[in-house]
Amino acid sequence: MVAEMKQKVEGIVGHEMNHVLIQLYRGAEDFISEHSDKTLDIVRGSSIVNVSLGAQRVMRLRMKKSAVVASENEAGTTVSGRKTQLVPMPHGSVFVLGLKTNEAWLHGINADKRLPIERTEDEKAFGGQRISLTFRRIGTFLSADERYIWGQGACSKTKEGAGKVVNGDEEKSKEVINAFGWENQMAVFDWEKVYGGGFDVLHFGKLTGYGRIPLLFLSGEEEVDGKVRRMLERAGIEVIVTGVEDGSAGDDYRPAVCFQDVDTYRTQVVGIGNIERYIREKASKH
Repeated sequence: MVAEMKQKVEGIVGHEMNHVLIQLYRGAEDFISEHSDKTLDIVRGSSIVNVSLGAQRVMRLRMKKSAVVASENEAGTTVSGRKTQLVPMPHGSVFVLGLKTNEAWLHGINADKRLPIERTEDEKAFGGQRISLTFRRIGTFLSADERYIWGQGACSKTKEGAGKVVNGDEEKSKEVINAFGWENQMAVFDWEKVYGGGFDVLHFGKLTGYGRIPLLFLSGEEEVDGKVRRMLERAGIEVIVTGVEDGSAGDDYRPAVCFQDVDTYRTQVVGIGNIERYIREKASKH
């Protein structure tokens, strides 16, 4: 069935897909926080396609803070706030996300806190459960034993010159983590400069704690970063701090503070208000 969906998706976007992520939303309160997809391994110029099965949910797209700044600078006028788009995704629908949109906008699915009586029949269908299939064209490859890596996101671009996978190297791991943080925050993202050389890191290992301890990407704004750090400390959440501590990104394209969780999706929450809400949400579930 998934192979049949893959063929239909390829017909829509006009290129091959070789990877699918399948997720189950158990009910209206399951969510994924707003983020932009990491494109290190996604073939440049391709599209990301999401197929929805089951209860209708709403995809929320919000312009990155840095995209608003870029628009203001380019137009020479003030853009009032960050634009938001809400995209209903009913059973059997297809949502195509281009990499340009992924660069300038964050996307996510909010928890639906409304009472059942306030929801539509499509939103209550299938017992409120939704299956999401996200198809991508991946250009980075591993050998079957996961010892060698090559392709778009690796240092070696060809299978013949495949490099050995790097595991647990603290400095190299931090380079990759910082690169992911920059892409998630910056609307003007120099892919070649940040990703072009490639990375052979597969597992970040115990030195960084990646996968077991959340990450906090700083914005370089002392007041904002300090508030988020204190907020996390009060909540008893230990984090690894990385990102821009000295404002070196410049004033025009300064990133927003970003919290990356250790859940299955490595959920990234951008902005002090969103981080505060996310922490409250986690606390209420526990």
